[in-house]
Amino acid sequence: MKHMAKLLACVMISFLFSGCITTSKHPLSSHLTAYHDKRLTGTWLGRSVGAASDNESFWVHFVEAEGGLTDIVLISFEKKGADVMFFKMFPTTMDNACFMNIKTDDTNSKMIPDSSKWEDFYIAKYEISGDILKVWMINTKIKEAIISTELKGTIEKDMWSDNIILTDTAQKIAEYIQKPEHQDCFDLTYVCRKVNAQLVPTE
Repeated sequence: MKHMAKLLACVMISFLFSGCITTSKHPLSSHLTAYHDKRLTGTWLGRSVGAASDNESFWVHFVEAEGGLTDIVLISFEKKGADVMFFKMFPTTMDNACFMNIKTDDTNSKMIPDSSKWEDFYIAKYEISGDILKVWMINTKIKEAIISTELKGTIEKDMWSDNIILTDTAQKIAEYIQKPEHQDCFDLTYVCRKVNAQLVPTE
């Protein structure tokens, strides 16, 4: 679960399960238009899903932050204690589909980072229906776009996985992932249920 948390994207993160780690040098939209999706606010109990999933559970907290950003705190369960990871995120909405632009926040700083200099985003697609949150992560099929030169990027191989870095513009990446024939470059990776705030004791 520790590795899964680092992949969130990463909230969250399918690239370990799929054998690839995919990041983008650019978010899908500008940080200048960042906003907090209030539907995410609160605490969710989630689990990993999919053929290669370990089906383990985790807690994820979404908190509205400064500058239209969202703080994400992910708590996964280890054999000896808990693993806690921090992220910053802002969403992008395209053709009624919602995506997360996720950055690892190693400092858990209260200060707003200089978002104009952010690089290496994890990109996830998400959907909220009632109290259910589903998250899809980019899978290995994105490599085909780089190999065919449809998208600019690099593929770095190591002992454990392929590290895929998308270097194309946000517009080109957005156009690619929105095409119907490319919907299979995302895999459903996490399903979460929101915790009912009314269950929290008031006294």
